[in-house]
Amino acid sequence: LVDVSAAQLGYQRMEALATATRDLGVGLAAFGGTNTFGPGGLAGTPLEQALPIDMRVANPQEKPPVAVMLVLESVESPAGDLVLRGAARQLVANLSPQDLVGVANGETGVVVPLQPVGNGKKVERDIMDIPSFGDPPSYVPYIQDGASALAGHPGDTKYIVVLGDGDADDPLPTPSFMAGIVHQGITVSTVGADVHGVPQFMANMAAIAAEGDGRFYDSEAASQLPSIFLDEGQTQLQPWIVQERFRVAADVASPALDGIDPSSLPPLDGYVASTTKPSAQVVLSGPGGDPILAQWQYGLGTALAWTSDTEGRWTAELLRSPLAGKLFAGIVAATLPLAASPALSLSAQVEGDSAHLVAQVAGAPADASALAHVVGPDGQGSDVLLAETAPGRFEGDVPTSEVGAYLMRVEVSAGGRVLDAATAGVAIAYSPELRFIGTDLPFLREVASAGGGVVLSSARQALSEPVPPVNVAQSLAEWLLVLAAILLPLDVAVRRLVIARERPVLAEETRATPGEPRKAKAAGRGRKPPAEPPSEPPAEEEEPVLASKLLERLRR
Repeated sequence: LVDVSAAQLGYQRMEALATATRDLGVGLAAFGGTNTFGPGGLAGTPLEQALPIDMRVANPQEKPPVAVMLVLESVESPAGDLVLRGAARQLVANLSPQDLVGVANGETGVVVPLQPVGNGKKVERDIMDIPSFGDPPSYVPYIQDGASALAGHPGDTKYIVVLGDGDADDPLPTPSFMAGIVHQGITVSTVGADVHGVPQFMANMAAIAAEGDGRFYDSEAASQLPSIFLDEGQTQLQPWIVQERFRVAADVASPALDGIDPSSLPPLDGYVASTTKPSAQVVLSGPGGDPILAQWQYGLGTALAWTSDTEGRWTAELLRSPLAGKLFAGIVAATLPLAASPALSLSAQVEGDSAHLVAQVAGAPADASALAHVVGPDGQGSDVLLAETAPGRFEGDVPTSEVGAYLMRVEVSAGGRVLDAATAGVAIAYSPELRFIGTDLPFLREVASAGGGVVLSSARQALSEPVPPVNVAQSLAEWLLVLAAILLPLDVAVRRLVIARERPVLAEETRATPGEPRKAKAAGRGRKPPAEPPSEPPAEEEEPVLASKLLERLRR
């Protein structure tokens, strides 16, 4: 891996590299640059676990301070410019107190002079007091303003961060102009605010970053600027990069040097600061004992890290030396795993839910043992101890219950030393149960017995098998609902029907003259009229009235 960042690899590739190194003995060599190790975001990743260095910086206060000039352009809206101010303040908050920061806008040039961050309060206040950021026709004069401000600090790690919408192309910074900036030890990164939706504008910003040995960030909205500035502050603008001339010192002997005398190596001009892990070895060290070349054994594999670069940024003098090719080739060769021995032959054959592994070793000593390191499709490693079934013959079963590829590295050891090693593999293309062909009669009998039945010899036999009676509960809800629907109209009809009985006619009423009151006739005969009830009228007079009302209601 040469100057490779975590974003370029992705988590799954980094995990695969770490697993291959640990469980399969694959060699791992990582070479530095401005986009790898700490600046490349490898901290906390599986790749960091596999390397002999930790991305932490030991004693960051002792490292040279970082000097940053921000070149800011308006993002075409007051609200966006307010977010931009907050993002710039957030970047300042991620710098160390001894670092330096300044701001140039796209209107008047340097508006916040380059100054130590300190507690950050004064710098943040100066950023908030900038009247406007401007919309320049060209970034060239403002990048030059930033470079001029940084020129007064030759010993610092220097950065220019340009934020703009990419429409300042009259003219664009030329490659020769940017090369002059880089020659001063300044890295130029750009943040493109894609407020116009024009791809060419973002391409302009990306070209400036590429020619300035920096990074390009594409933001679709002003709201993304704080996280972008935070990312830049946590990866690039930390005291990882140490730029000063020094000579390496030899700490321990290593095959990676391939017989090279470390004192004969030309001086280097920089490296990526890191911390050596406790069980790792520092082959070559730099200022303050920082690792320049470190190595260690990670599982079955060997991993080395060269913290300077290989492209001439800090190794220009080394690359002009004939020792460069020998040194870098030796670093890679030192990570190569033990070559497959012709005395060891491996075979793996899938049998059911496992792969049967056989290792045959010619001339194996009596105390020899064999261990298989297995990496499954999920990337997880496991060890399987092989049993010796004959002199020099070792066998074992490797579980292969999941679909995918299984890689197995077998090592034959004796007396605490690895004698032979070889790698084999098998691929499971489909689920294990699909490998069974035909009818599994014992399994069918087991299922039938568990269910209280039998295995039928033919389909016709299914019709002659006695079927035991089954009692099933029947719900009466539907029948009751039908009965209710039938009885409801009958109930309504009975309630509406009224049968009135006929009243008998009295003899006196038939003899009475029409219109003559019965009480008067009775008085005329000399009889005393009966006493009348003091209250309600007779019932004979109420029944016709009620009947007439009922008939009238029935007619309606």
